[in-house]
Amino acid sequence: MAGHCQPPHSEDRWAYPETMVAHDNAVHGVLSCEEAATLAALCHALAHPVRLQIVSLIQAAAEGECSQTELLPYFPISQPALRKHLVVLVDAGILVCDRRGNWAWYRLQLPALYQLVQRLPGNGSYTSI
Repeated sequence: MAGHCQPPHSEDRWAYPETMVAHDNAVHGVLSCEEAATLAALCHALAHPVRLQIVSLIQAAAEGECSQTELLPYFPISQPALRKHLVVLVDAGILVCDRRGNWAWYRLQLPALYQLVQRLPGNGSYTSI
């Protein structure tokens, strides 16, 4: 990922106007390279329909957590495939896994999701068209 947040070359100045200020940390509201990388990892982890459904199911659970066994019937995939999706979400900091005996329980790690929403353009405020 080296070089992603470098200032543009002078001949590229108008080809990519968004990069003209990306290297200037003094510009209010512009993501730093580190912030962009963190948010990109969160977005990447959520960029699969199964993973979005997992987050939705866990958020809707009465106890705020689900086991892998409870999640499996909602998906036409194998248990190992579901486990891989859960690992991606845990590694990204979106889910927390608590082991209790032979069971693994998953719950949302809300600060990671709040960070994503807060740093998106518009800061969560919407206007009607």
